Amino acid sequence: LSDIGADVTSWGIANKIERWLARHDGQVNLVNENVVAEWIKTAQKALVSISAYERRQVRDYACTILGIVCGIEHTVIFQIGDGAIV
Repeated sequence: LSDIGADVTSWGIANKIERWLARHDGQVNLVNENVVAEWIKTAQKALVSISAYERRQVRDYACTILGIVCGIEHTVIFQIGDGAIV
């Protein structure tokens, strides 16, 4: 089920990033820890909803999140879970 978790989180976070950047004229420099936390909370809520609907534990959908948002002069990198961003 982690493949479902990965699909839900990657599509959900990518959508949040795209909408956030559109609202902020692509200014990656405005992204901060609180913004990234909101993106991740959205994905967590989706996983909680899916697990409740499927009557599974949310941990059954566990996955690693690696994110990079690049602008012309700024880059934001975030990670939750194991692995590495190099």
